Amino acid sequence: RMEGDAGSGQLTPTPPLTADETVEPDTELSVPASRLADGRWLYGVCAAIGAAALVLAVSGVLALIGHHRTGTAINGEAAAVAAAKDCIAATQAPDMKAMKDSQRKIVECATENYAPQANLYSSLLSDAYQAVQAQVKITDIRAAAERHNPDGSIDVLVATRVSMSNADRQNQDISYRLRVRMVQVNGTWKIDSIEPVGK
Repeated sequence: RMEGDAGSGQLTPTPPLTADETVEPDTELSVPASRLADGRWLYGVCAAIGAAALVLAVSGVLALIGHHRTGTAINGEAAAVAAAKDCIAATQAPDMKAMKDSQRKIVECATENYAPQANLYSSLLSDAYQAVQAQVKITDIRAAAERHNPDGSIDVLVATRVSMSNADRQNQDISYRLRVRMVQVNGTWKIDSIEPVGK
């Protein structure tokens, strides 16, 4: 009887596998191929991200350089305009008592190229003040950059209005405009030339 049971048990067919239990013969071979494909895809993604990051980094550096150059140019222009305004103001000494300081300032403001004219002007200015007993008051002075030149110099327009008194006249208003070419010498903006500008 036990043998019969055993025999009938051996003859009982094994129940079929369900869909979830189905074993695919190529599963072991397909996994490495899938992993290889995933690896290549991951490498491609990383390479693309790296390239994009490099482009962004280069763009950022170029933008910073451009911003730095722009900032430097703006700062240089502002310094040149301020120096032109200050130097032209020195040509309008209030009176003879202030003439010595004005003469020194005029000479300090000049480049080697403009030094002869600056020395001559300061000498003539002193003689003129003394001759007519001049008193000068700057009532308005404005300056703005007109042009950046290829050699690095900057042309600055300076408009000045003064009230002048002398032995014959009192509080005479005089206005004039000058084109002042500013050149940087050892980090300091100086006058390289002065040209009158018509109104």
